[in-house]
Amino acid sequence: MNLCILTSSYAVPGYDAHAGTFVPPLVEELRQHGHRVSVLTPARGRAKGNSGPGNGVMRFPWLGDGRPIVAYSPFRVGDLRAILSLLREGTRSLCDLVQDEAIDHCLALWAVPSGYWARGAMRALGVPYSVWCLGSDLNQWGHRPVTGRIIRTILRDATCCFADGIELARKAETISGRSCDFLPTVRPLSLATAAPVALDREAVNLLFIGRWERVKGIDVLVEAMRAVRARAPGVRLHVVGGGSLEGELRTQIAADGLQEAVLLHGSLPTEELTGYMVACDAVVIPSRSESIPLVFGEAVQAGKPLIVTDVGDMGDLIRKYGGGVVVPPQSPQQLAEAIVSFAQDHQRGAPGAADRAELRELFSVSRVVDQFLSAIGQIPAEDSTTKREVSQV
Repeated sequence: MNLCILTSSYAVPGYDAHAGTFVPPLVEELRQHGHRVSVLTPARGRAKGNSGPGNGVMRFPWLGDGRPIVAYSPFRVGDLRAILSLLREGTRSLCDLVQDEAIDHCLALWAVPSGYWARGAMRALGVPYSVWCLGSDLNQWGHRPVTGRIIRTILRDATCCFADGIELARKAETISGRSCDFLPTVRPLSLATAAPVALDREAVNLLFIGRWERVKGIDVLVEAMRAVRARAPGVRLHVVGGGSLEGELRTQIAADGLQEAVLLHGSLPTEELTGYMVACDAVVIPSRSESIPLVFGEAVQAGKPLIVTDVGDMGDLIRKYGGGVVVPPQSPQQLAEAIVSFAQDHQRGAPGAADRAELRELFSVSRVVDQFLSAIGQIPAEDSTTKREVSQV
């Protein structure tokens, strides 16, 4: 089968290496299943072309100026012209690609703009498409009068509708009036290529990976570490990533005397980041708002206990499958209590082997691909991993 993945976010080497990081493994897994896969994505400049010989990634030109697409506002005249060109040129380029490569089915990552291109190609050429809602599309545009109607039409006309969060799937169902299946985005960990990381094995090593922004709750976690240090001085928090709160975090760490307890590592190469995941004792996700972050699935793949806030789907998944501790968001006191309890006994609240295996299977890229192919009728349902309906969690 000839498939086309449509995405507005795909990594450009040396530019935005973290954009759409779950897409290349998805493409590779589909190819491992014997399918031919093309990828269509906007160019960073105005020159179209292939991203490399034989890799099947086609970039089309539009009036963008290099900013991420989410930075464009339809309420600014210049940005509106760019957005309209993105919709027009994406649809035109997809129609060309469908005819050139004899595409049988399109998978649009995000309802907009990718779903818009897919629906345009379906109306022009009859090629079916599915939509995978990934959060920002519905959360940012689904409730607005004009864009909400566009998204509703895109979802209703799709062969299949997926969402990478349980709550998000319910939101897609409310917007579209049709069923939507939970399908998590997965970024596989290559544990075999993890770089060795030397951590103090006498300490309890916690890991935070993510943007240093308020929505991710890193400031709450650092505040919690002040109470943790007083009760469990052997805990070390390793913070990987970067963001606008860096200066504030460094000031907070110095003021509270946490230089030995909280270690800021900045952004790291994939191999070193994976090394920290392998070496740590637990992963902390203290977000104020979230669906299911990629680091959640990575921690599950690595078999690491999780300490998460009860936002989005994280709390429901931990309560159903085990694998960690759930605390209220924006509560440094309760977060500190959970960390201290974990430090006193690494095995406190650890799930049984069956529960942990079931959770790992949920975040397997092969299972995700099997579910997608089963939904569009490419493999018999009985041969694929059992599909998890939204209502099951």
